[in-house]
Amino acid sequence: IFRGWSVVAVIALIIGFSGQVFIATGFTILASALVAAFSWPAANVALGATLFLLAQVTAYPVCGRLIDRFGSRRVAATGFLLFGLLLWATSRISVLGEFHLAMVALGFVSTMTNPVTYLRTLSLWFERRRGLAIGLAAGGMSLGAALIPLGLQAIIQRHDWSASLQALGAVHLLFCLPLVL
Repeated sequence: IFRGWSVVAVIALIIGFSGQVFIATGFTILASALVAAFSWPAANVALGATLFLLAQVTAYPVCGRLIDRFGSRRVAATGFLLFGLLLWATSRISVLGEFHLAMVALGFVSTMTNPVTYLRTLSLWFERRRGLAIGLAAGGMSLGAALIPLGLQAIIQRHDWSASLQALGAVHLLFCLPLVL
């Protein structure tokens, strides 16, 4: 069996926990919990998603340069390390301004965990069946899109919003990071 398919499987697993999947599927659950916990206006909390995405827009060219210079594995490993640590730090916020700053930092760092980081790797592993490999790996986003909201909601109901971010940070540090390495 061609070893490249194991690379596809690993990428499919870790891509599901990328920053892009988090913001697309988990943010509304987190936002609702923050509004309930701090009585912040929902519109002000929602601004966090906008700041996250704007930070991504500015960071993608930087991420591309880093991938060219250091390679996908180093960039992805750094991304999962920083994203996990930032999720832990975000779990300690108590002021809306801190939340907004955390979302900017998470957005910037998240580019290193997103699919663009892995496209180069898959392109190097595959000449034939490259489209299939990318398609299978991208399927991991759907897996993460199913798991992240369920996990966040379950942890928020049992504990609180802070514990949900700590758990997601632990997934990045203890599951995704070792897989990347």
